[in-house]
Amino acid sequence: MKFTLFSLLTLLVVSFVACEHDPPTPISELREVCFETEVLPIFQTQCAISGCHNSITKERGYVLDTYENILKKGVEPNQSSNSLLYEVMSNKIGGIMPPSGPPVNADQRALIRAWIDQGAKNNAVCDTLK
Repeated sequence: MKFTLFSLLTLLVVSFVACEHDPPTPISELREVCFETEVLPIFQTQCAISGCHNSITKERGYVLDTYENILKKGVEPNQSSNSLLYEVMSNKIGGIMPPSGPPVNADQRALIRAWIDQGAKNNAVCDTLK
């Protein structure tokens, strides 16, 4: 049993030490993220649902169904690291969101982060050629 536990711990340490990550792509090199077609659908299907952050239940005072409501509840344009909504969604504050059902996945969080860091624009048409 000790050998198995030791082996597992060694494997974990080696994995972490050997793990190298590419530096994040600068925001200026990313394609523009469209709020209306990419970001809003995430909020509408993951957050603004019955029992959570829709206009009826308003869980914890958050309604996340429109640009205006999303922006006024903890989004700091150009600063995802200072945006409460992104921090909560990324499980840095509180629990996993949404608490029931599949959480907002990494790709969705990356889109939301890029959108915030690009200025959290209310855009419908974007330059997708970058």
